[in-house]
Amino acid sequence: MSDSSLSTLQRESVASFSQHGFACLDWRLITALGLPEAEAKAVVQTLSFRQLARRYHWRLGQVGIPQEAVGLISEAIAYYDTYETAPAGDYQSLMTRYCVEICRAGLWRARLLDCAA
Repeated sequence: MSDSSLSTLQRESVASFSQHGFACLDWRLITALGLPEAEAKAVVQTLSFRQLARRYHWRLGQVGIPQEAVGLISEAIAYYDTYETAPAGDYQSLMTRYCVEICRAGLWRARLLDCAA
């Protein structure tokens, strides 16, 4: 496929992928493939959550959180960022335990502090 045959939306998606290091998740591209808008938006939200969780997992591992806790904490923060839902009690206690490391990784959210306190 040549650049001239790419739509503006596709070119923006490619540029965003190059700039941010992960796929530009645009529900409009998915609806162009025939999926209804509501389902396309849900797919994009799920994929966004997964990408954030992977990125956060790496960052939390770099600041010294034990591997058994990294996955749970990264998913809780990614879930909060994607769905704007506070984590459950088990996640909150882990986040309280490792709040210094989470801050060091640049992943602490003020509302998470309220939830975990």
